[in-house]
Amino acid sequence: MDAQTITALIGSLSAISGAIVGGFITFAIQRVQFNRQNRKEKRKEVFKRSEELYLLLDGFSSNVISDFIYLSGVMKEKYDYNQYLDSIIDNNNGSKEVNRIPFLIGIYHPNLNDDLKLIFELRDEIAKVRSTHKSLYANGDPEHGNILKQFSDLNLQFSNKCDDLKSKIVDSLRSENLN
Repeated sequence: MDAQTITALIGSLSAISGAIVGGFITFAIQRVQFNRQNRKEKRKEVFKRSEELYLLLDGFSSNVISDFIYLSGVMKEKYDYNQYLDSIIDNNNGSKEVNRIPFLIGIYHPNLNDDLKLIFELRDEIAKVRSTHKSLYANGDPEHGNILKQFSDLNLQFSNKCDDLKSKIVDSLRSENLN
């Protein structure tokens, strides 16, 4: 082999190795960009779904508290049960959307499942008091107003727990955006 062939071989090997190194560098850069874009899209989706969850939870809380306001009026004998039922019909917005709350928490905020479970337990306790009141009212029992304190306390706890859960959702998003 003469010097010219060796020089050509060395030049060819240098070009090939340069192309290989350049290919690896390009691949690594594209992978980093893809991962960055993927994380950005995931954060955007988590934010969007968390916002939806927040609004659903706020609507759910508002519906329960609205029901409390109307039914407590019946308990205080400010108006009758039929007026209360009319208010339920007029204000029954988004009640079916409550089913999305556990779904969204399970996917995007599974660490908040216990908080949601407590909220649903309070909702069930409120429903029991509402049912007890309905029976007492239907039977003309003058004691139907005496469960107002229990009803008020449960609704206050419910409202506070919903507010706490909404705050935890916001805090979770804040910490996610800082990372």
